[in-house]
Amino acid sequence: MWLLSLLLIIHVSHVSAAHPRSVPGGPRGVYESGDIIVGGLFPVHKQLVKNGVKQTSSVKCLGFDVGMFLRSQSMIYSLDMINKSPILPNLKLGYEMYDTCSDVTMAIKGALRLMEERSNLTHECLPSESTVSAMGTKAVVGERYSEGSIAIARLFALPLIPQTSNVRIILEEAIRLRINRTWVAGDTWSTASEIYSLKGIHKIGRVFGFVMKRNDVPGFEEHLLEEIRRVNFTVDNTTHISYDENGDPHLGYDVLYWDMKYGNVTVRRIGEYSPTGVIENLPEHLVSECRQITVTVYDCFKTCPSGQELNSNKDTCCKTCNACAINQFSKGGLEKCKSCQEDEYVSPKRDSCLKKQVTYLNWLDGFAITLMVFGAAGLIFTLLVAVLFIRHWNTPIVKGTGGNLCLVILLALVASFCSIYTFFGKPSDASCKAGLPLFAISFTLCVSCILANLFQISVGFAFDVKVRDRLKRLNRPGAIATTCTAVQVALCGVWLSLFPPRLQQISSYSRKIVIQCHIGSNAMFGTTMGYIGLLAAVCFLFAFKGKRLPDLYKNSSFITISMLIYLVVWSLFIPVYINTPGKYVQAVQACAMLVSSYSILCCHFCPKCYVMIFRKELNDEKVILDYIKKHYEKKGVSVVTANR
Repeated sequence: MWLLSLLLIIHVSHVSAAHPRSVPGGPRGVYESGDIIVGGLFPVHKQLVKNGVKQTSSVKCLGFDVGMFLRSQSMIYSLDMINKSPILPNLKLGYEMYDTCSDVTMAIKGALRLMEERSNLTHECLPSESTVSAMGTKAVVGERYSEGSIAIARLFALPLIPQTSNVRIILEEAIRLRINRTWVAGDTWSTASEIYSLKGIHKIGRVFGFVMKRNDVPGFEEHLLEEIRRVNFTVDNTTHISYDENGDPHLGYDVLYWDMKYGNVTVRRIGEYSPTGVIENLPEHLVSECRQITVTVYDCFKTCPSGQELNSNKDTCCKTCNACAINQFSKGGLEKCKSCQEDEYVSPKRDSCLKKQVTYLNWLDGFAITLMVFGAAGLIFTLLVAVLFIRHWNTPIVKGTGGNLCLVILLALVASFCSIYTFFGKPSDASCKAGLPLFAISFTLCVSCILANLFQISVGFAFDVKVRDRLKRLNRPGAIATTCTAVQVALCGVWLSLFPPRLQQISSYSRKIVIQCHIGSNAMFGTTMGYIGLLAAVCFLFAFKGKRLPDLYKNSSFITISMLIYLVVWSLFIPVYINTPGKYVQAVQACAMLVSSYSILCCHFCPKCYVMIFRKELNDEKVILDYIKKHYEKKGVSVVTANR
């Protein structure tokens, strides 16, 4: 091992002496060209021989450190192995190393050499007298001692050259392996925030450190600034040095000119730019030329504020900031404008996305409260009518209205009024599937019972024997109501099976999402409502024809009105439904259902209730028979009545 070290020392000493230069006080070094240069600062010698203030042409160092020399050779060997391996294809690593002689001054000189731009070197030793140039260094290994490391770290921070930090690597490994020890920290990392802020640093054990004594002097900064402001002197009778109240000097700037005649560049001072904004001593021919120049600004490192994106013009280095579109946002910097998600909208400043407000027909909405009040009133009124009919169950007016069918109609009306409550509050799949089919079936049952009652009355007043015999076979009120309702149940079953109403989120609004029930299929919705309309039209024809029959309670007239109301309401519903925006679509549906239910309740039952309460004398079988007799006697038809 010692023999190998001796041979390496002889070899390097031989190469170093091959290129003598004359730059006094410079460090000795070695260089190998490459695409990427790695610097090295090693204290190969232990002491620098200083000659006071006398400048010498060479550097003398004493105390050869074999260990540090071997470390430098290890670095060269490692780079050599990397270059010979396929790790970095088409890329060569070079090196540039200097001997710091364990001295801070030499370490700084070596660092400055590493920061120089160099060219046209392939591979040679760099003695202290070297003045050649090579490519800039990209990373540096060293210096060994903390005193030198602190000094050169400040230099390497300027061009952002990374410097190895062995302590950090060791501590990170200790944290990973959970090694608990007592550590003695040097002055380089005793107070280093990047070390004591490592994640899990508290697990490594106790740490003791040594640093140079330091102390804050209260008021020193203000005192120093105050003294600097008072500086006022003149240099060479031409340059006046002084500072304003902000601490800024009154010097201004020198105007420089690159004279590039004959292929060489000479930088010449041609004028001054004073702090007042006046350019002085500038040659007249340059003044006239500059007035004709159009200034083009190239901002290669431009960043944009939030709400804008960076765009390139025809010149690749000239970039501009353009505002994002109305529906896009950008956080600024180099970020491009992007669109928000469907459930988000762009903030007013176009710098972020905000969640859209979810809206629906709330229970506390004014329109919803109004409809719910009318629905509750309809339910209460229906129950009161049922109680009144039950109390007068055996009276002629109840029998003439359909008897048992009356209670079926009232029960169906209760279901119709209840169905409107499925349209309020936050919709769900269950509420969407229940609302419209429930109304369609219950209201069909109402109209079917009324149709059965009208058919029964028509059969009762048919005097043609043949017609009467044929109609009697069909006079089954329960069967008629059941059959008509069963058809609607089948239609709703197909609707719910194939195209059921579903929950729908409408995100097309700028700042809100509307949740509502979609009818699923316009065709099936139209079919169910159209079927009710068909039954209502048949009832309308029967009732209109029944006006010629004796009708003490004007039953046919009121049924005609109720069926006409249904047909008109649902005819008007279609255009209103199409043009109503947002959450109030369901309110329009509920409103149409309420009006339809109230038309049956008010036109079919209210006149009967009025007779039961205020015209009890008309609720008598003898009075009804007398009214029928007089009706036909006016037409010249003899009628024979018999009391039971």
